[in-house]
Amino acid sequence: MSKQYTKGNGSGDDQSKPLNNIVLVEQMKAAIIQQCFPKEMSKKREGRLEFAVRGGELGINYISDDRDLSPDTNELVRNVEIKPLVGLSRSGLKTMLMILESALIESDYIDHATVFVYYSAGDNGEFISGKLSIRRGIHHPRY
Repeated sequence: MSKQYTKGNGSGDDQSKPLNNIVLVEQMKAAIIQQCFPKEMSKKREGRLEFAVRGGELGINYISDDRDLSPDTNELVRNVEIKPLVGLSRSGLKTMLMILESALIESDYIDHATVFVYYSAGDNGEFISGKLSIRRGIHHPRY
């Protein structure tokens, strides 16, 4: 990743600072730990988290609840025992966060984007796989 810098206005108050994802990573980790994990991730073995990024910082995070809708799915649900929900464990969360942090820090600066984080946990709650998808927004001036 090449180093990029913001442009200062020369007044001394607005100093140039490197453009990286370190602040964004900390904001996303905090949102995952405080909101996403207790509400959803600890109860579901797999899922998708969505983060709206603006100006290099977290704006909004979403917790997605995706379900298949079909007659076959409805019939399967009727014939299945209800088991207690076991999702991602704390140690699985820690592993996922370390991998996510590394991937985001290595990524080019994220200014305006939607960031998707997919995760899967095993039967024991450990993180087994995931995916990071970044959809960058490009703003065009209007004349």
